[in-house]
Amino acid sequence: MKILLHKSPHAPALRQRRQLLALLRRAQQLLAGENSCERGVLQVVLLGRQEMAALNGLHLQHQGATDVITYDFRNGPEPEMFLDEDCVMAEIYLCPEVAAEVSGKYQQSRSRELILYALHGLLHLYGEDDLTLEDRASMRAAEERLLSALAQEFDLDAVAAF
Repeated sequence: MKILLHKSPHAPALRQRRQLLALLRRAQQLLAGENSCERGVLQVVLLGRQEMAALNGLHLQHQGATDVITYDFRNGPEPEMFLDEDCVMAEIYLCPEVAAEVSGKYQQSRSRELILYALHGLLHLYGEDDLTLEDRASMRAAEERLLSALAQEFDLDAVAAF
């Protein structure tokens, strides 16, 4: 799966964009397995607070900005379209401003918090959910396993710094 990273003009600039992209690719490999040949494109998009609030309201009918929104198009009405390698199969929207706000509450870096949101979105694409307490516990455990594995290869406090 090809991963593209975009930033809206309203989102803060990343200091190490290439490193974050490398981390996302490695996380996808860990989730899918080294021999994964899944086709298509995953777009990861950084949005400003107002853009995220608009997206959250429009598609989820929730008020205000949120941390991460994931769209998985693979189960749509035309699954054969995903045979095309350039077809967008999923999108993950992240809000660095929410990460900055929340990171202070948990006393961790903004970078690590933003990475957590990206991993949360990836986990949704690989079948994890967080609708029930049991699902949420499973999702948190999967997030922690991924963070631990990625911390062996990346500086999680710097990779997604903004």
